[in-house]
Amino acid sequence: MAEHPNAELWRKGQEAFSRGDLDAARDIFADDVVYHFPGTSPLAGDHKGLDAVRAFLLKLREMNVRIVEVHDVLATDEHVVALIRGTASHEGKQLSLNQANIYHIRDGKITEAWLVPTDQRAVDEFFS
Repeated sequence: MAEHPNAELWRKGQEAFSRGDLDAARDIFADDVVYHFPGTSPLAGDHKGLDAVRAFLLKLREMNVRIVEVHDVLATDEHVVALIRGTASHEGKQLSLNQANIYHIRDGKITEAWLVPTDQRAVDEFFS
């Protein structure tokens, strides 16, 4: 059975991020995209607009954030939920945890994202 087009969109974006191809963001995200990153770290908050989201993703790349396992990708005509295991390493610090990423899709592009880690305290400590 073929995968839902929105799941394919998410996988395309994830593959581009893994390669460091942030220029592909223009094909994946709407111009007015909003990324919600929870917590109290300097990266926490709402990153609004394509340029702000690209800058946020670049910071994640600089901290060696990687998805090491995709548990599942669930998709409908308006949403994608990606259940993942991620890692990160930066300046001697390590992070490894499960996370649910929730995306709103409109007209074939991601318009909003909510990143929901299973251990918010560990995320705040790592990104601080």
